Amino acid sequence: MPRRPFRRTTQAIGVIATAGWLLLFVGAPAASAHAELEHTSPASGAVLKHPPAFVTLTFGEGVGVNSQDIQVFDDHLHRIDDRDAGHLTGAGDTVGVRLAPNLRRGTYTVSWRVISADSHPISGGFTFSIGAPTAVVGKPSGLGGGHRSVGVLLGGMRLLGYLGLVAGPGALIFLLMWPGGRVRQLVRRLIVVGVVGGIVGTAGQFVLQAPYTQGASLLHLFDGDLLTSVAHSHFGHVLVVRFALWLALAVSSAQWFLGRRLAAWPTGVLVLALPATWATVGHGDVGQQVVLSLASESLHVLAVTAWFGGLTVLSLAVLRRATRSEALAVLPRFSAMALTCVVVISATGLYQAWREIGVSWTALIDTDYGRLVLAKIFGLLALVGLGAFARWVLRGAVRDPDETAPTKLPMRLFILPHLRHSVLFELTIGLAVLIFTSVLVNTQPANEAVDRTVHRTLTAAGLQVEVTIAPGRTGPDSITLVSTDGHGRAEPIQAASGSLNLPSHQISSLPVTFTTAKGSDRATAMTSFALSGNWRLTFEVQTSPISATQFTTSFAIH
Repeated sequence: MPRRPFRRTTQAIGVIATAGWLLLFVGAPAASAHAELEHTSPASGAVLKHPPAFVTLTFGEGVGVNSQDIQVFDDHLHRIDDRDAGHLTGAGDTVGVRLAPNLRRGTYTVSWRVISADSHPISGGFTFSIGAPTAVVGKPSGLGGGHRSVGVLLGGMRLLGYLGLVAGPGALIFLLMWPGGRVRQLVRRLIVVGVVGGIVGTAGQFVLQAPYTQGASLLHLFDGDLLTSVAHSHFGHVLVVRFALWLALAVSSAQWFLGRRLAAWPTGVLVLALPATWATVGHGDVGQQVVLSLASESLHVLAVTAWFGGLTVLSLAVLRRATRSEALAVLPRFSAMALTCVVVISATGLYQAWREIGVSWTALIDTDYGRLVLAKIFGLLALVGLGAFARWVLRGAVRDPDETAPTKLPMRLFILPHLRHSVLFELTIGLAVLIFTSVLVNTQPANEAVDRTVHRTLTAAGLQVEVTIAPGRTGPDSITLVSTDGHGRAEPIQAASGSLNLPSHQISSLPVTFTTAKGSDRATAMTSFALSGNWRLTFEVQTSPISATQFTTSFAIH
């Protein structure tokens, strides 16, 4: 086979790998989110009569927190917390910090950062007041998410781990169909590269996770306190297990290379267990249907490992080094396995997409997560097309082992060596899919990123009120009313009150307390939606001592 096409395809792989690193750089956010803040105590914007002893935050799932991750400042930006944040109540979803005693009247600012269960840092802030609000001198710097340069390297280590999974366990799975490949030096080197890549990628993720979750730069790469915090986290525990599995696979492979018989059962357990460690630190480990999601994600990663690993060995060894009869014996087995992998990948991928995106076209098209999923789908469709082409060629080769025979049209046009081109193109697209996956893991799920803010325009008795409910999700939401008269002029709101109802769950008359400034046409309130569903808001707007107008509107909370 001519070398030039092979070199061109290799160059294409290099170009895609470089583009992937750029994509990781562009796509690595300062902080990705999965955990959602449900409510705080004190509530955001609350005006208290007495100083609170603690500030607590409750999320929709368990989160991690370090001692300096919740900071509270007075209106002159002096820290007034005890600098020892943690899970004060013992509950994994609630974090907090103790405040100094005898706080004076005024406004206080809370800045917070936690680590979501899927290993990503999220951050935010809010204010509350004691006695009455006061002007805040300046603005706290806040607690940011991951540093961009650290996030890029972390994405690179994650990609290296995926490639190691393909080259190591993926190649070992292929050897079940090609026992003769066990003596090939190229295959052994591929497995070594894969195992080493897996070890380095895992260690790199562990070290980089520390500064990433704290918004620190690479200068804090080996900070002892930060590494300790990672070691005590769920993410750290999983990486330690993964690292141990890689080392065990390295020992097993080394014994095989030294001439000993490959221990089939222990090695098989390692090959099956490694993909499962990816499922337990991603988006599949949190949210709804966790058990089913973990099983689905594990099967998805295992199928990708087997398919791409087989393609790698096929292109580098079977189609370039094996005899024709040997290749024709291996190819049908791989073709059957690849078809099974496609079915598994499609089924589990669709389930995971439904879980993270839902059935919303908006979430699929208008979010980074949805667009990355579409890119993966197009890549997999291209792989399926190339695989179908290869199966067509293969059927002709099996029917007519003599590649010089002119009687079979498929073999006259596409003799067996041309499968190398097809497989190399499959590998190129497969690399792009792995790059998309590396970015996808670090991207906020679409059903959280899509804008669900509620907008309503209501008119009654010559008064028009614009209603905005944001972000339109379960947890804390703001409700804003803006009033105008029949001619579009601002109409000051003297007072407003309201209530919330959720008929499907027999929830009624939850009070909503609005606040408004004198002469303002705007009234605001903070509330918390504990359940998703179709809610109904009933409120009354008073524009004069003798004029009050009532409105009702329905809206969906997701």
